[in-house]
Amino acid sequence: MKKETGKLLNQLFFEYITSYHQKVGIVFNHDDDTMPKCNKNQRKALFVIKRQKRIIQIDLGKSLDLSKGALTILLDSLEKFDLVKRENDLKDRRKTWVQLTEKGEQYIDSKLRLYELGIVEIFKEIDEKEIIKATENLKELIKLMDKL
Repeated sequence: MKKETGKLLNQLFFEYITSYHQKVGIVFNHDDDTMPKCNKNQRKALFVIKRQKRIIQIDLGKSLDLSKGALTILLDSLEKFDLVKRENDLKDRRKTWVQLTEKGEQYIDSKLRLYELGIVEIFKEIDEKEIIKATENLKELIKLMDKL
């Protein structure tokens, strides 16, 4: 990659991240009265686990940009809520798998429905064609990131 392209890509990533958190990510900060009351990082962890079905604890930490210590505290709290369970890998003692419990599945499914409604509300004034184009661009970006 050319240096100029790398500079532009870096700038665009930062612009996107900032804009996302200011305008879209706020949907995930709003909570209803569903118990237990999970904080933003706990909910993000549950979303990642839901998407992966089952994930190695270290990979979850990388996905959330959390240190080992912070991740351990987060997972301890989610276990206390009975939303996740951890299991040691039988073939590799260094690995710990994390997955949702049935209660965790129900909890995160209800949150996803709530957040999907929020996304629809945020983008309601945007032309559907623009949204479809942006969706396709995001899919392409994900494909590109998967190559890394």
